Parts: sequence; C-alpha cells; structure tokens
Amino acid sequence: MVPFKRRDLDVTYLRSLAWHGDCAIDLLDGGTRYHPDGTIEEPRVHRGFAYKFDSVVSSGNHAVLHEKYGTKGLLVSMEPLDVVRELNRSYYHAEDYAYPIAMFDLPDGRGAVAHCHKEYCSLDIETVEGGEVLTERTYNSSDIFHSKLDVSADGRYLVENGWVWHPWNVVQAYDIRRALKEPGHLDGDGIAVPQGGSLGWEPESVTMCGHHVVTASVVESGDGDPMEGEDEYEIKPAEKGIPESVAPGDDSRVRRVASSELSIVDGQGNPIDLGVKAKRPPGLHYLLQAYDLDGGHITSSRLMPDLVGRMMPVGSRHVVSFYDHPKLIEVATGKVVARWEDLFAGPEQGQPSAMMRPPTLPTLACDPAHKRFAVGTEKRVTFVELGDLDG
Repeated sequence: MVPFKRRDLDVTYLRSLAWHGDCAIDLLDGGTRYHPDGTIEEPRVHRGFAYKFDSVVSSGNHAVLHEKYGTKGLLVSMEPLDVVRELNRSYYHAEDYAYPIAMFDLPDGRGAVAHCHKEYCSLDIETVEGGEVLTERTYNSSDIFHSKLDVSADGRYLVENGWVWHPWNVVQAYDIRRALKEPGHLDGDGIAVPQGGSLGWEPESVTMCGHHVVTASVVESGDGDPMEGEDEYEIKPAEKGIPESVAPGDDSRVRRVASSELSIVDGQGNPIDLGVKAKRPPGLHYLLQAYDLDGGHITSSRLMPDLVGRMMPVGSRHVVSFYDHPKLIEVATGKVVARWEDLFAGPEQGQPSAMMRPPTLPTLACDPAHKRFAVGTEKRVTFVELGDLDG
C-alpha cells in the first residue's frame, strides 16, 4: 500500500495553482490561497495583471507568470504579491512550443531563473533578485528550440525536452555548476543523453530523479503489441556501469531486444499482468528509460502500456505520470503502484505543433521537494501528498 494523504476542497472559481509554502495560490486570480487542511484564504485586495498570462511556475517566494505559447513573462513575489520585473522570449515559433522557463536555487542559496531572454536557441541563468545574468557570454548557440526545462532537486543539473528541425524532439542535459564557470557549456549539446535508446524513439517528456534523467519516449512501428509475444525493438538497454557513447546518436551499442526483456516486472523480475490494456493506438509503443548522469549509463528501460506524459519525480525511484490521470510509477520496473483515476490531470499536447491552444483547466501544481501535487478544476482543488517511498 502506497502511503499518501488526500484532501478535496470545493472552489467557486480557479485560474491557476502554484505552491507557496504549505498552500497553493491562484496567482492569476488575484492571490486566493488554498490550504491542504481545507481552509481557503481570500486576499484583502485582489491583485490583477493586465495581460493574458495562462501559466505559472514557482520556487520559494517567487513565481513567473507567462503565456505558455506566447512571448511574455512576469516575475513576481508572492508575499507580498508584487511585480519584480518583466521577462521575454523570442517571437520565433513561440506559438508552437512551451515557454522555456525553470526556477531553482543556486549552490549559494540565491534564487535563479533559467530561460531564453535573447534568442530561442540561447539558454541563460539569471538571479531572481537583481536580474544579474550569470551566463553572459559571446553566444555560439546550437540551433535548438529550448523548452520544457527541469532542474534536479539539488540544483546540479538542468534537463530539457526541446526540439530541432525537421522537427524532432530531443533531450538535453547541462551541468549547472559548469555553466556558471564556463557559460559556453549552454551553447552546445551539453551532456549526452540517449534519445530513448536509438534514433527511432522520440522523447515526449523528461524529468530528473536525483541525478537520473527519466525520459518517456514513443516510437511508431508495426501493429505488433509490445506486451505480447516476442516482438523486438532496436534499443540501448540498461547496462550497469558501462558508460554511454559521447554522442547520443551513436548507435554502436544499439541491439535488438525482445519485448520480454523490456516488459514491466515486479521486484523479483517476474512479468506483471497488466490486465485491461490502455487506449494505445495500434503501432505506437512507449518506453520509460532512466539514465545516470554521474555514472554515464542507462539504468533501466521499460516498455509502458500507455503514454506517460508530464512527470513529477517522487524521491529517487518513482515518478508521477499525469497523462489522463495521475499514476505513481516505479521507474526501474515500470510498474504502476498507485492510481488516482477520479482525478483528470488533462491531456498532454505534443510539440512542436501548429495546433497549440492556451492551457485550460484542469490546472496542475507540482512540488517534488515535498512529494505532493495539486490538481484544480473549476469546482474542486485536490491535494495529494505522498509518504516515504525510498525506505
């Protein structure tokens, strides 16, 4: 049994959720605070922002309001609720992919923002207080559309799920400590991360579990079912202690692997009966893979019965998948160990796409540091806090 606490709150209106201390705050609707103990705290004065912001990321006492498929952002403090400064990104294909933004703490404790304030292909790190750009340089950036940024819990690594022409999604990782000393580290490919195993697998989401890059990828092939029979896949499987090639596109160790080797297993290595299949279109197969940045090798590769979508790390061994409804997944085995099927966390839009639409409810706020998330609809906010899973 997975230990967790849940609380549902009835609400009358909701536009966004962002964690601030032990509550979730609706910054796009003036600052209403929702507490996991069931209390709702209305601000004495509702603070509005005269722009069509539709998304929020937060860290500590600060947050960035932004238009997910637009060019404008606004850095604000949450206590008191006030404007710090405006942020911007390039107009170039901005309507086709998510605003690249992440907030985290630097090794010295200062708050920082990672974003692309110059060009779509140029990442920078700047301080929250004062706006000092710590990675200013003579830019020689690779031609990549940076997007879906995430930072390890200790602030050591930055990982992203960006894309390149023609178009194709990619995973990039960067050593933040190195970037602060050698800003040009952000201009290249960073640290090589296998793209799902071989160039046939396209990464569709990524997160960090400790110093492990966890990538959810998809491949389109024949009509074979990876959960039945002995279909084979071209992949780099887990090889403990064996460093990967410097180039993630190097297929020198890609081999054909039987589906039974990649199927979801329990702690003793026995295949798990998945029961009713998810609504997976014929010919589409999904892979969950973990790559150790410190050791330089793949630690697990598992076929999944359904799209994983956006992920939140929970400790060092689990992620919550938010596609359709929240699911707690053990990364090493691919096993779904808990579900919240009554919570609709929303579909995940792939990118790049010319069909992007502004985000709508439900809204999602993740707090991996405290192993909790909040899902908000127009009538309800639900808090879920997970217990210790690493013991």
